[in-house]
Amino acid sequence: MGTAGSGYNRAMGILLKKAVSGAYPDFSIDYEKFLASNGPLREAIGAMATVQPTQDILFTWADNSKDGTEDHGKIFACKKGNADKY
Repeated sequence: MGTAGSGYNRAMGILLKKAVSGAYPDFSIDYEKFLASNGPLREAIGAMATVQPTQDILFTWADNSKDGTEDHGKIFACKKGNADKY
């Protein structure tokens, strides 16, 4: 895989090759092979996910912005076996 295309398209290509199997309409995701990131990323310190009474998920982590790094992130979550609900 070269460097052509957007980051999103490259990431989707990797996801489809490694973690998605089956044929339409019976696709499945192998969560053990799902790659959320690749490259030199700092680990989130004190990261926690807590289910709230509303069934929302609260994500928290320690603020490391004083270390000279910018604290940006994207979070995704999915529930196994519930692919038809978003």
